[in-house]
Amino acid sequence: CDVARVLGFDAKWCIHPGQVAATNRAFAPPPEQAAWAKTVLAEYDRATREGRGAITVAGRMVDAASLRMAQAIVERDEAAQARGG
Repeated sequence: CDVARVLGFDAKWCIHPGQVAATNRAFAPPPEQAAWAKTVLAEYDRATREGRGAITVAGRMVDAASLRMAQAIVERDEAAQARGG
């Protein structure tokens, strides 16, 4: 799982139920990454409500790619939480 995650994969097939919990833990985003993603989405939402299109979070510019990445991380985190991860 660690090698697959480093290579950019976000899931893995399991052939035995005993592999599921470890696989879910391995592919769940780390808490600090999930927190960053949630902050990015919240700040972008606030900026758009205020009529701003460009933002920075923690001194870094947030662009469309950053938003897509943040959304994907939040979705993975929510899925992991729903599975009890």
